[in-house]
Amino acid sequence: MTDPSHPPKLAELFLMSMLIPGEKEVVLGDFEELFHKILGHSDVRKARSWYWMQVCRSAPALIQLKLSNEFERSFTTMIKNMNLHNKPSLLISLIALIPALIVIIPGIMQSGFGYFEANKALDATWVKVPVLKTLISPVVLLGGLFLIFILNAIPAMKLRFERQPEGLTSVITFKPVPLHWIFVGLSILMVGILLTYSLFENRIPILPGT
Repeated sequence: MTDPSHPPKLAELFLMSMLIPGEKEVVLGDFEELFHKILGHSDVRKARSWYWMQVCRSAPALIQLKLSNEFERSFTTMIKNMNLHNKPSLLISLIALIPALIVIIPGIMQSGFGYFEANKALDATWVKVPVLKTLISPVVLLGGLFLIFILNAIPAMKLRFERQPEGLTSVITFKPVPLHWIFVGLSILMVGILLTYSLFENRIPILPGT
């Protein structure tokens, strides 16, 4: 049974959900103290209604404060994790990604949206500067994506071997390096897109001469 001398439980839970951890005890204590003061001058129903009204009035400011706190904490964590990234690997990966993007983006625009102009512009570029066509050769495209995968998988994971009574075991540790994981995911995704596009659209030969 609900204790009439205690603030409404649901309102307390709602208030707690909007408070940052370091302020919960203090703010809840202040609200409860004020609740008891109101209760000393009026009945339980009015005191409980007052409590709900104060919680609702405080909600926008408390939510904004909590979101700001969460953003600051996330930003601090991101900056801290940036120190774990291998910046030269990220730069090389970004450059190695360009040939795949040159092929994939116009291909998606043509196949998905019926926009042919991007591919026509590429074809015109290959005619004017034939040497640039090496950018879409299988060696450059797939080799570049493989390089991206290796350059980012190495700093994103740590492999170590431990000797156990039953034999040698391996332990893989996944590091909190989001940019490296993004490049790992992109390399896998783009290999899949290129192979699919090659098979169904016959635009990129998987093997020379095909």
